Amino acid sequence: MCRPNRDVPRRRGLKCITTAPSAPLRGSDLARARPLVLAVSDEEQMSKLIASLVVIILLVGCASTKVTGFRDRAYKSASYVKPVIDIRIDDLQHKVQIEDLFVKELSGHGIIAIKGTSLYPPTRKYTAEELAEVFVESSADSMIIVILKEGSTEEKQIWLIKVLGKDIGKVVWTGESKTKLVEGNILDGMNLGTMFKSISKNVVARLIEDNVFKGTGVKNR
Repeated sequence: MCRPNRDVPRRRGLKCITTAPSAPLRGSDLARARPLVLAVSDEEQMSKLIASLVVIILLVGCASTKVTGFRDRAYKSASYVKPVIDIRIDDLQHKVQIEDLFVKELSGHGIIAIKGTSLYPPTRKYTAEELAEVFVESSADSMIIVILKEGSTEEKQIWLIKVLGKDIGKVVWTGESKTKLVEGNILDGMNLGTMFKSISKNVVARLIEDNVFKGTGVKNR
């Protein structure tokens, strides 16, 4: 029981609040209260989820890629449908990641590509003769060579691109891809993935535009 202080003047409208309820709660009261509690809980969870997604979107960077390329005049009519993707970097994780992105991007245009690590497993170093022999005996009709140039960083990457035709044994197209991170921060892994995706998308688009590869004309997604 709460007892008022006699030294303090009594004020109108002020009531003494006890910890015990004025009347016991019935089952029906609890039943009506439970949906309200659940609704508030669901709303809080949704708010937290939306806030998390906003943070992730803000943390992920954007990348822009510019591709410059030239066809050899002697092989203007050369066009291919089944390339090997040869990514020439030391980091095996990034090598496989870029390979997968190129294969996926080409597949979206109806072009079947072969991963270079499937033909040349990175278990040892291959001689030029061994590389040529495996390439000639494969079902591929061409090779897309992607080489990371010196001076590249995680924020700005420069790649040398070459397309080798098996039928003529020479480079039919050569170019350069410059990719820079427009927005990014602490999520370096996600930013690199964004840059790799931008590189594969824009390089493949340019190769098809220059008729180096024959796509279906409609992207499969």
